[in-house]
Amino acid sequence: MRKKLLFFSTLLLLFSCGGSKDEPKPATEDRINIVEGNSGTTFSGAGEQYKVKFFSSGDWTASSDASWLGISQNTGVKGTTTITVTALSDNDTYEPLSTTLQIRSGNASASVSFKLKGKDVPPETKPFSGLPARWNFYALGYVNFTKELALGTAYAKNWTFESADKYITATEGNSGARVMPVAKKGKVSNVTLNPGIQVQGLLEGDWIQFVIPVTGFKSGTEIRVSGATGSAGSSVGYWLMEYSSDGNTWFEAPGATEQPGNGHSVKAHFWNTTTSITSYTRTCYYGEKGDTYHCYTFSCDKISDIEDGNLYIRLRALKYNCMNGNEVSAGWTDIKHFLVERASDTPVKDPEPHLYKIIAHRGGYRENGLTQCSVQSLKETIRERCYGSECDIMWTADGDVLVCHPDENGKVNGLIPSVSTMAQIRSAGKLDNGEQMPSLEDFLKVVSDPEINPLGTKLWLDVKWVNADLTEKVMYAAAEIAKKMNACQYIEFLTPRAYTKYVDMSVYMMDNYGIPSAWNGKVTTPSSYGKYGWGQMPWTTLLSSSYWPPDKYFNAGVQVSIYSTPTNYTGSGAYEDSGFLRDALPLYDKCKALFVNHPQYIISHLILSGKEKL
Repeated sequence: MRKKLLFFSTLLLLFSCGGSKDEPKPATEDRINIVEGNSGTTFSGAGEQYKVKFFSSGDWTASSDASWLGISQNTGVKGTTTITVTALSDNDTYEPLSTTLQIRSGNASASVSFKLKGKDVPPETKPFSGLPARWNFYALGYVNFTKELALGTAYAKNWTFESADKYITATEGNSGARVMPVAKKGKVSNVTLNPGIQVQGLLEGDWIQFVIPVTGFKSGTEIRVSGATGSAGSSVGYWLMEYSSDGNTWFEAPGATEQPGNGHSVKAHFWNTTTSITSYTRTCYYGEKGDTYHCYTFSCDKISDIEDGNLYIRLRALKYNCMNGNEVSAGWTDIKHFLVERASDTPVKDPEPHLYKIIAHRGGYRENGLTQCSVQSLKETIRERCYGSECDIMWTADGDVLVCHPDENGKVNGLIPSVSTMAQIRSAGKLDNGEQMPSLEDFLKVVSDPEINPLGTKLWLDVKWVNADLTEKVMYAAAEIAKKMNACQYIEFLTPRAYTKYVDMSVYMMDNYGIPSAWNGKVTTPSSYGKYGWGQMPWTTLLSSSYWPPDKYFNAGVQVSIYSTPTNYTGSGAYEDSGFLRDALPLYDKCKALFVNHPQYIISHLILSGKEKL
């Protein structure tokens, strides 16, 4: 028994000695457990709330890096806690905003993600398109198109309302834009170009309507509208401009002013003047310098957006608006030019005017109906922007130079110029239009006047053949007259085919006066034209010669002008029938000029073919 007690005592002693050292205590683990609250919650806007419930084993903190997320409690003690998070603002962007709620306790953390919905993405909008749109049949100056070219299949009489085949499309810019007259009170009895849009039959309340397809056109877009008008004395002279997005509800454009209207005051945007109703000025467009040109810039703030539709602009005829002081009597009225463009865009400018390499035979009398070789027909040629106006010249007994076209016997007013003075010829008769028989000096005064002839149309002086002596006399006299008037740059000679000293004379005229001379009607070897060679060649002769095509002349440095002068512009032997349009027009770039009876007709085909521009 005593041994057992000793054994147990020894064991107890051993255990007590071993327990004298420090023993490590088990560590308490930091924990954050999300009880309620899932990541990915999206707030739709300010004020929305969401609750997050969690357990923390110790003290905790809650935070977010987003200013738009509010947290109801940012700190707390161990245990289970519920906090509320709130969207404090709306999201003004189209993209959603994201953030994370971070909850931390000691080394433990947990997170809950949130999003704030962005604005609804608007429906896809189309980019702006549709402007500018321009109706310009002139450019600066005067070009009278044929109806065949300018209207084509779009031409139709008796227009009353818009129709798929009854309009004239824009000449520049938006090719889908169109214009048509709309008659509510009157009846459109005729439509033509001369060269602007001419409409017959419009009365008070009728209008000219411009329909312009556009996309992405916003309400309030500023546009710039400019135009010019003309009319007969008994037709529309005053117009009010209105705009619309549907063609039914119209709003007056700002800027209209009170106009006297010959005793009847009217508020108008466009109006004519007493000088704009004459037969000549009606058909001329002078751009911003014109007396009927007006331009307005305004905001289209009264119409709705046009996402994909038409912008409508109309010129509405006003009461008592005739230039002769009466109410409209269904005469002819003109729209000479019209342009619609965005005010924010670079303004569309008229192209720089230039001369067409066309020579009007005797002033183009066959086409314009004016008296041949007259000052009147010369001015018409200048307005048509031809390179030159051809006229015949003859020497008079007093050493002057007569501009004329002699009869088959070489006489003018029954007199032979070479044995008659200028005064005698003039006293024997006048031109058909009442002008006195013109001298070269009369013609040079016209072409050397920069106000009348700003582009420098020239005189092609056709020396009428009588004999070599008179050919030389008239050429020397003409050159001296031009030299005294400082106008040598305005004349070029057509030397008779029968004159055998052409080469010597052409060299003399160029070296002493700077005046070019052509051998008129001569088709021969390139070397035969000499130092300053220039052949004025008849179309049919050249075409049937061994020198067709005329590349040999071009390659040899010989200038070539080709002439074709049929009585009529269409029909047997005319430009198309003879092959002139087909074969000669392609040579336009290389030729010095084309010499014709119908300059406007040829110019229109050059533009149509892309050889020329307005």
